[in-house]
Amino acid sequence: MLQTRQPVLQRYWNPVIPSDKVTDKPVGLRYFGVEVVIWRDSHGSVHAQEDRCQHRTAKLSGGWISNDAHGEGLTCPYHGWRYGA
Repeated sequence: MLQTRQPVLQRYWNPVIPSDKVTDKPVGLRYFGVEVVIWRDSHGSVHAQEDRCQHRTAKLSGGWISNDAHGEGLTCPYHGWRYGA
């Protein structure tokens, strides 16, 4: 039985990537058929969200993590929109 083929399992927490693989750059992956980006903030917390910018659907995994006077978040590589945790 492949876990990713069981829709009921999507409602539970599941490991997706080893923690040491999430460093200072976003990591894109496909999980349960959904493109996901995993990233770590400056406090060491790991965040996951859909890997697409709401503006132009660019992959956020191609962006970078910003931390400045405007706050911290994942920045889209296309137009620079920033997504917080």
